[in-house]
Amino acid sequence: MHDSWASLLSQFDLQQPTPKSTGQDFIYLLDHYRLLATQGPDAGKFLQGQASCDINKITEQQAQYGSLSSPKGRLYAHFLASKNSDDSYLLRLPLSIVENTQQNLAKYLAFFKAQQQDCSSDYSLFGLKGPNVSANIANCFGSCPSTALASLNGADYSVIAIDPEQGLYECWIKNSALSLYWPQLSGGLSCAASEYWQLQLIRLGIAEVSAATADQYIAQMLNYQATGAISFKKGCFTGQEIVARMQYKGKLKRRLYRIELANSATLNPNDEVFSSEKNSAVGNLINIAPSGNNTQEALAVLNNDAALDASLYVKADETTVPVSLLDLPYNLN
Repeated sequence: MHDSWASLLSQFDLQQPTPKSTGQDFIYLLDHYRLLATQGPDAGKFLQGQASCDINKITEQQAQYGSLSSPKGRLYAHFLASKNSDDSYLLRLPLSIVENTQQNLAKYLAFFKAQQQDCSSDYSLFGLKGPNVSANIANCFGSCPSTALASLNGADYSVIAIDPEQGLYECWIKNSALSLYWPQLSGGLSCAASEYWQLQLIRLGIAEVSAATADQYIAQMLNYQATGAISFKKGCFTGQEIVARMQYKGKLKRRLYRIELANSATLNPNDEVFSSEKNSAVGNLINIAPSGNNTQEALAVLNNDAALDASLYVKADETTVPVSLLDLPYNLN
């Protein structure tokens, strides 16, 4: 259990986080994420020139997935963005890439009337899952977003519907207002650790770049064309030429697959996936999470011609862990 979660539980006298519960409704402290704020008159214009998504379509009522790439089209970040005022955007990023993301964006920021700031210390981030969490959100904030990536923003909170059909939401709450919102928001919910939130995103096929996988893939290798993280109509952005060339003229030899690992051994992003048939590595893990019954689920970039092998495996602690393919919730062209 993370220290921040322990402190929060102690403050509000909550139960300990557990991976299993007889209930159906959960709340997760997302302390593996951070928030990067971009503010100023040119904030939207600046982000539009860097992000793969159409920043102009992000409003205080609609969030968006997006990515950031080098001029060579290699991804160094994937984010979820919300607009919390006219000239202020919040980008939710994995902790391991925040510093590198700031450094990369700073190369271009000097030409715009905008500033960026890691505002993570001002916020607590939560994931909610279950059939009854929408009622908690509505009771807490007055309403609940009801369509994918619809958002609700106030002076001290942002609520985003990740997948309302499955009861998945994120809440970003300023610490100064946490004691006001927490009792209603968490009422009747079981606390669970952040890796079980990661499992929900894996099942949605949402791949997140980490420090271990940054600067290795172009956007289509992580299926971002299918998850709404790329706009092919917005115009130029850093790395756009590579992304567009792959979309219209290229042949994608590797892409993202969802897999199951028949073991709970410790695995990490960028660990290799092997094929007995080809006697070589055929891909790499991107995100991994426990899924119960001594199994794990993961997203992995695999060579397309090797992905259907019945002999895929990973190595962990001198153990061979069998891999099997699982369905993704979207279609790929």
